[in-house]
Amino acid sequence: MIRKKFFMFLFVAFFVIFCSGIPFLDISGFSFALSEKNGFDGTYVLDDLIFSTVNGEPFDLSDYPYDSDGSEHKLSVLSFVEYCYSYYANAQINYCLYLYIYNPQGFSFNKTSMTDRIEIATSYDGNGIPDSYEKFQLKFCSVSSGDYAGLFYKYRVIDHAAVNGKTILKRVTESVRDQNLSGVVLDNCERRYDISGIEFRYDNAAANGVNKNKSVDHAVGGSYIFKGFASGYGADGYADSTLISSVTDMETVSLEVKDTYWRTDNPERGDYAEDQLTSVYFSVPDYYINTYGDLYGIRAEWYEYKTKPIVVSSSGALNNYIPGRLGLSTAEDLSDDARSLYYNYLFDGTNIPTWWWAWNPYIIGIPGVNGGPYLDKLYWYFYSSDLVVKPSDIKNFLETDFARTEEYNTYLKDRFGNDLAFSDGGQFIRSVYWDSAVDTGRTRGYNLYDFTVDDAYLSVGGTVNIKNIWNIIFGQDGKNYGTTFTNVKMIEDVTNFIPNNDHYWDNLFISEDDYSVIQNQAYTAGQHTYLFRFAQTSYDGFPLDIYKHEFYRPLDSHWSGQAYTVQTTDFFNFDIISLTFARDGVYRVIPAVSDPIDVLPGLTPPTGIFDVGDWWQELLEILKWVLGIILLILILYAVATLVPSVLSVLFGGLGLLKPSGRRKNKIVNKIYLDGIKGKYKKRK
Repeated sequence: MIRKKFFMFLFVAFFVIFCSGIPFLDISGFSFALSEKNGFDGTYVLDDLIFSTVNGEPFDLSDYPYDSDGSEHKLSVLSFVEYCYSYYANAQINYCLYLYIYNPQGFSFNKTSMTDRIEIATSYDGNGIPDSYEKFQLKFCSVSSGDYAGLFYKYRVIDHAAVNGKTILKRVTESVRDQNLSGVVLDNCERRYDISGIEFRYDNAAANGVNKNKSVDHAVGGSYIFKGFASGYGADGYADSTLISSVTDMETVSLEVKDTYWRTDNPERGDYAEDQLTSVYFSVPDYYINTYGDLYGIRAEWYEYKTKPIVVSSSGALNNYIPGRLGLSTAEDLSDDARSLYYNYLFDGTNIPTWWWAWNPYIIGIPGVNGGPYLDKLYWYFYSSDLVVKPSDIKNFLETDFARTEEYNTYLKDRFGNDLAFSDGGQFIRSVYWDSAVDTGRTRGYNLYDFTVDDAYLSVGGTVNIKNIWNIIFGQDGKNYGTTFTNVKMIEDVTNFIPNNDHYWDNLFISEDDYSVIQNQAYTAGQHTYLFRFAQTSYDGFPLDIYKHEFYRPLDSHWSGQAYTVQTTDFFNFDIISLTFARDGVYRVIPAVSDPIDVLPGLTPPTGIFDVGDWWQELLEILKWVLGIILLILILYAVATLVPSVLSVLFGGLGLLKPSGRRKNKIVNKIYLDGIKGKYKKRK
């Protein structure tokens, strides 16, 4: 009997809430209880909104029209809802947070994206100011249809333990209890949610420059305060609802983040080894520096993966062969067009070749010697006439893989599989492209770090001693080329400090291609520009020889200088969460609104393989040596010719050289004859 009355009570409560026409207070409207956790996920977005109030007024569909060009209405948070919060732990099972979005441009959001997120404060300082923010995943619940198709979206916030170990629920519960213990009446205790921005992945190319398959961060900048409890969730389980809410503005900083990279050789790690510094750069309006002080810290997150071996080639013949064999296990191919790739290939005529590294070797099943790997499957390949691969080429490679038709993907299923790894702003990539580990000391997959200006970076690069001909002859040490850079700043203010000098990009540890862009940005008035060097990784590879198979055995048909392989580290969904400013020991954390980006450094032949496009410099060096040797020979010849005469005149004039009898007579006779000739000519 009691059970029947309880369910009748729930039914009546549900009926009254949805049918009485009594408007709810602002954002707190959806506060009734359901027996199933997250049961509210399944309610239709318009059914929820139609009985709510927004900014103190009953929700009216006519207030929310479509606006294709965004001239009057832009995407915004319509409501933020705290659902079924209870002071008592045993009644918190239904607690959830929901988000209602007004989408006037009718953008199509990816409904299964794992990268739709909301940024919320997770801790506060002694003055009640947020000092830490994190991103929380959003789960798609419903979208309006019919005449209002795509105009409204509903999401649920997926709670998780933050860096401090607290979930959102635990944080607000502790806050309520602390307030209550300090004497605040329970219904007056605040539950606070500071929201800086929301990210959605767009499915379609639409207005306002929104890119297809890209996540965009939209500023919210609101502090949402809830007081009281829904009916059945307060201290008195039979009391009416006392739940109210309000929202106030909060400060955010909008950033446009771009990436760059820099590499230097590191002979200490071996031949063709390089260190890579991966960086981003952005500008901050002067207002924040003038108000809160210099930039002190950055909180950032990303997903980090190291590539499997990548092959880059300028060979047209290889380009005709490799794409059809990507993802296939290497097997003996006896066709005349077959190609193999080797590093340190040796063939002694016994039909048992050896190598340090190989792909698609002619004879199957033979491991490399000296511990060299045998690459069974190749997934990465780029054709480039200058052996340089731009970051945009890598992005296109990954995007093309997922733009293929379903039939083509089915064809590649056995090669590439269906397993996916996390990627850029909602875009997914196949896990087969990535190694099972990253560099020592680094973390594969998700990374969340706080960096400050007090942090010093590891040393970068190395030195190599090069001897010239004189060093070799005299057994001397040569000149050190390359520099070991130590204590490289992780966060560097480059405002008005990028001179227009040759190779100055090396001083900034950035790509030459990005130098002029960063320089222009650094000299733009009204802002401070920063370089943020967030990762140091290895960039190692080696040259490859291309062999052609003829007559069922590898002969001398091979080519050098047309291919190399390399492994590098890529960073997906890189996002700056917040900036910390400092002045006179006072720190202020400002949440950042910035679109997540992929940081995919381009590919270049590792140092020492071959200098792309610099053949003329090598020729000049050779000509300089040749001209130097010729000049040296001429100088030695001139010295050998002139020295005897100079010595004769010099020492003869001083009386130090006295000609012997025979030599003396020759000189006297010569003077006498010259005198006679002179007289003869004069007389004539």
